[in-house]
Amino acid sequence: MLDSFGAERAHLVGVSLGGIIAQRIAVTDPERVLTLTRLSSQPLGRTRQPVPSLPSSEVSP
Repeated sequence: MLDSFGAERAHLVGVSLGGIIAQRIAVTDPERVLTLTRLSSQPLGRTRQPVPSLPSSEVSP
């Protein structure tokens, strides 16, 4: 897509699955990424330990 716009580098922003896709691009083609912003997405790959859930009483509004 960057090539079709004639852009060499770009700021990537991704939400949910788009964040995972943007992270993949940043990992595989880092010289084309100026910044990466991910919202509501999980890290790329798998973790060995599950992420513990916090009770709602411990989450600030």
